[in-house]
Order: sequence, then structure tokens, then C-alpha cells
Amino acid sequence: MMGLSLFFRKIAAGAVMAVAVGTATAHPITVSHGVKHSPWVLTHVEMVMRHGIRSPLPWQVPHGVGVIGGWPVWAVPAGNLTQHGAEALQEVGQYDRLWLGQVRVLPKVGCPDAGRVQIIANSAQRTIASAEAFREGLVPGCALSIEHFAPGQMDVRFAPLDAAPQRFDMQKIVPQLPDPQVLYARDKAALQLLGRVVRCSSGVCPFLDAPSTVAPDRTGHGLVLSGPVSDGASLAEALILAYVDGRETGWGQLTPEALGQLSVLHADMLATVNRPKVLAKLLSQDMRAQLVRDMVESSAQSPALRVYVGHDDTIAPLLTALGVHVQAPGQAEDEIPVGSALILALYHNQRTNMDAYRVFFQAQSLEGLRNLGEQGLPQLQPLTVPECRDTLGFCASAVLINRLKKGE
Repeated sequence: MMGLSLFFRKIAAGAVMAVAVGTATAHPITVSHGVKHSPWVLTHVEMVMRHGIRSPLPWQVPHGVGVIGGWPVWAVPAGNLTQHGAEALQEVGQYDRLWLGQVRVLPKVGCPDAGRVQIIANSAQRTIASAEAFREGLVPGCALSIEHFAPGQMDVRFAPLDAAPQRFDMQKIVPQLPDPQVLYARDKAALQLLGRVVRCSSGVCPFLDAPSTVAPDRTGHGLVLSGPVSDGASLAEALILAYVDGRETGWGQLTPEALGQLSVLHADMLATVNRPKVLAKLLSQDMRAQLVRDMVESSAQSPALRVYVGHDDTIAPLLTALGVHVQAPGQAEDEIPVGSALILALYHNQRTNMDAYRVFFQAQSLEGLRNLGEQGLPQLQPLTVPECRDTLGFCASAVLINRLKKGE
């Protein structure tokens, strides 16, 4: 792989990708769809990012389930950021610094003034380490502390089900959720693909043909998932994590295209227990309130870049609140891959003195996450909030703030 500094020097010089403002090939966030002499100037950016590549969580591979070629041995504890994951996020940080520097949201080189960048992470190791890796790419060598609660202390912005379980009356919520059986019946081909690479002691893994169910747990404040919505989603993500970390498993069958097909199993889980309005409004409540405070307080003295590093279930409910869908390259609709980010970009119109937002989703392909370098460049998807169907994608600040306040 090309060294990081050399690769990004080539980007900055235009040898790999043009980022000069005002050209048709400029970064999508920095210009108005290639419009020359645009009055809109980017001033502030909010990012809500999923942590980087991690090892599978302790429960993610059900007991007794194997895979062709065997599961890889991970060099980090379960659920922690990997070394490759840290390198990937450093590259994302370098990439984001290029376009932020191009339009002087941040200086092109050197350390930003104190208070111009703020990075907040959830209290898990993978989110703190992800924030640190992103920082090293974004502002290398600069004195910038990552803000987070003590490890193990729940932050309600990122983990409301753990920090505020009393908010969730699952006896009332569960009947309003979509039937996961419908989703997994629709995506039976992905389950059949998974069945060709996983092995159970009894032969065919029973969960593949079991019904997908969601029920309240014994406390009434959490959920119990079973069948493909649980094991199928978890195993599909575990296989994807192994691939993007550069490991080999499921030899001969798990191409990037096949893994992209498997990603629908994880996306279906998010569609069942994270994206439905009845849950999304509650799950996103505190992060929405935080973003609204940031947006209302935006000024020349506030951070020009704020980054919140959380989880897929941090981003998914926000997408519902905004009324948008995302498409990461080569993956299922509404899948939230590791290292991806929801971006709210604030612009000032120098002619009208008005402020407005545009919304984006930044993500890498599975091959890009695995190989990094030129292949690893993130791709930007412009998102249109329903109330903001302007031809240039701008959304008045008051309209976007109101949408986030309502949560739908």
C-alpha cells in the first residue's frame, strides 16, 4: 500500500483527485454542484460517525457456528478497534482535512486555533480509539483532547437504551415495529448465501430457517431478537468485519459483491429495531438535542468542526428523523458501514446574508476499507431532507432545526 503521507500529497497536488473549489470536480461539500462564483461559503461542519473496523462483539458469533476456512483469530479483545481500523480512520481524517483546508474551514496546514475542532466519543474502547485515530489524520501532532465519559459510563447521546432504559416501554413499542419476517423473507437469497458459508454442529444452522422475532425482554425496557434478525445479521456483519480488516474466511465464496449482498441482513436488523419512527424518535432524542444546540450556537467563535463518534445505531435513528435513506458503495440500502458518517454542512450566503445546511453521507466501499490508499477514498452521497427539495440541496437552518427537534 502506498504510504499515507505520499498518497495524500498526491491528492493535494491533484494527481489523484481535484479538490479545487469552483471546478466541476471539486469536493461535493465545498461547492454548489459545480456552480461557478457561488455565493455560498462553507463555515461549519457537524459529523456523526460510526467507529472504525472492530473485532466481533463477544456474542456476535453464536456458540457452535463455524465458517468455511475457520473464523480468524483477532489480535485485539472482542469489540475493540483493530490496527487496520485505526489506519483506515487516519486516512479518512487526512482526506477530510484536505477539503476542510481547501475552503479554510480549517487551516490547510498546522494546528487549528484552540476551540476550532471538537471531537466527542462514546465511552467504549472502539469509539474512543476511533476518535483518536481520526484526530491523528485530521490534525496530526496537535493538542486536541477527545471528549468522552469514563470507560463504562453510559452516555445517553450514544447509548440511550443503556443510559435511560425507562424511556422505552417495549410492551407498547414492539407491536408498532415492522415484521422482520417480511424483510428476511424478501431477502432470502442473502440468507441462502450465508447458509453456504456457515456451519453448525448439527449440519444446517437452525437459525437460517427459524422465524425472525422481536419481543420485549424481561425488564420491559429492552428487546430480545431471535432467528435471522439476530444471528443472521450478526454473522453477516462478522464476516464483513473480517474481510475489511484484511483477513481471510469463507474462501472462494465471499467476494466483495457477495459480502455486499450479505450486508442486507444487517441492514434489515437496523430497519427492524433502529429505523422505525416509534423507536428512532426515542433513540435519537439526546443526539438530536445536542445537534440542535450546536446548530443554534454556531458562530465565528464556536467549533468549525464537531465530530461525534458513536455507532451504527447512533446514525440510523437520525436518518429516520431527517427522512432520508443512504447507500454506501457496494452495500445494501441503509446499511451503516464502519467509519461512515452523517454530515451536516452549514453555509453562509454572502449575497443574501442567509445561512443554510446541506446533508451528506460519507462512506467507503468494502474493498476501499480493506485496501485503503486510493481505493479507500470515501464517497459522498448528497441527501435531501423532504422539506428541502431545493435544486441545490440547501435547507434553511430553521427548517432543519425544526425537523431535528420534532424527530420526524
